[in-house]
Parts: sequence; C-alpha cells; structure tokens
Amino acid sequence: MLKKDSNYFAPLVAYHTRIPNSDVDYRSGTMDPIPTIMSTQGYGYGDNMKKHGIPNVYAVGILADLETGIPLSLMDAYYISFIRTAAAEVVASKYLAKKDAQIITFIGCGNLAKLTLKCHLEHFKHVKEIRCWSRTEITSKNFTDEMSNELGITINKCDDKTATQNSDIIYCNTRSREAIVMNDEISNGVLINSFGSDASGKQELDPTIFNNSKIIVDSLEQCKIGGDIHKSILNGTLKDEDIYGEFGEIVNGWKQGRENDDEKIVMDSTGLAALDIV
Repeated sequence: MLKKDSNYFAPLVAYHTRIPNSDVDYRSGTMDPIPTIMSTQGYGYGDNMKKHGIPNVYAVGILADLETGIPLSLMDAYYISFIRTAAAEVVASKYLAKKDAQIITFIGCGNLAKLTLKCHLEHFKHVKEIRCWSRTEITSKNFTDEMSNELGITINKCDDKTATQNSDIIYCNTRSREAIVMNDEISNGVLINSFGSDASGKQELDPTIFNNSKIIVDSLEQCKIGGDIHKSILNGTLKDEDIYGEFGEIVNGWKQGRENDDEKIVMDSTGLAALDIV
C-alpha cells in the first residue's frame, strides 16, 4: 500500500442483470509509479457451465496511458482476474494464517480454486491435508481429479460442509447468496479467506462468525458495498469500528496481523484495481 494520495481508484461498481445468477463488475484505477490506467470489466454468469458448457466468468481489460488517456491495449482479462485473486488469497494466508497451518479447505471448486491451490503450495510446503466442497458434484470431482493428477497430491472431496471443521485455512470462492460456512463448523485459530462475495447480495459466511473474529478487509469502502460484511453493515450488526483494519496496513507493518494461534481471522476481499494494474 502506497500513500493514499498517490493512488486513484474508482470504487467497485457491480450490478446484477436480468439473467438469474449473473452479475457485472467494474474496477479502474492508477498506482504510482506505474504510468498507466487499468480498467477491467467482469461478467459472471454462474449457470454458464451447467446450461451452455462454457466458463462462468469472462473479463476484459483496457490499459491506457496515464498522461493522455490513449488506450494502449485491449486484452482478455480472465487469467489476470483469476491469478491476481488467487495470489492475493495466498498472500493473505502468508500474513494471517498460523505458521504451522496444515489443513486447508476449499469451499467452491472452480478454476479460481485450482489456481489458489497452486499458489498455496508454492508458499506452504508442509500441507498435511487438502479438502474441498462444492454444491455441484461435477465441479468438486473435476477439482479433485485434475489437481490430484497434475500435482501428484491427495485431495479429500467432502460431501458436506464439515470440511471446515479443524481446518487451519478456508478458501471461499463461490457465488453464494447465503451463508455456507457456519460458525459452529469452524475452529479456533482458523483463517477464512472470503473472496467470493464481491457484489451486493452475495454472502458466504454465517454473520455470527464476525462476532468473535478479527475482521480484515482489502478495502473498507468496497467491502461495505459488496463484501461479505456488507449485509451486516447494512443491518447494523457490524459498524466501521468493528473492522480491525485493511490488509495493506498489515503488510506495511502499521498494524499487527495474527497475534496468537487461537485467533479466528476473517479476510474479506472484493478485489482491488491495484492488483490488476500490477
């Protein structure tokens, strides 16, 4: 995180279309010392694979000159959007998870989960158990089969959300609009990376999880309108002062991250334009 006056970002804009289980989101911004503007627009159609046999997410990106605004490149941003999210999840784990985190769980088993797993194994070398759960059987099967074959590892496909019990790190990458990770199914010391809730109406976590967790966000402004905390903010059960801080404050050493192995920590992320730019 650089000085706030050296970076300029449009707040996340996201809306749902008339097609069920779909949304469009937009991010744009600049960051010193990179002399460009990056704008990305994503199209999330959660039923594409089931109905049409095509990916559920598409994205485009425009890179423009900062001095003139002249477009420099129009690109497919699908991979950019996914790899920066996967990398951000694992960076969050680096700073916020227990040092000896050995049991990890994936809630949601699509392409983002696959990239996150690969990033995770690059940093965490002593993983004892990998679990996964998806509402869609074929998705979890594809995840376990493909990743097991490619990475030479064993993945335990779970039939229900008890996959989260005793887990050290939970990666949530779903399009859910209702809580699927419940407070009574998590353990002390867990880090929950909630990266799927990136638009109004989405929700992955039981709101009572927030009552006894340290809550960290990538952007408080964005998470209040589209993150997992936004419903609790709207109904008044969470207030700004209940949020411990933004992740950049921890990376820069301005605030401490995990303070002990019993802490429950929630990392709520909506995705930052800065990551697209980099």
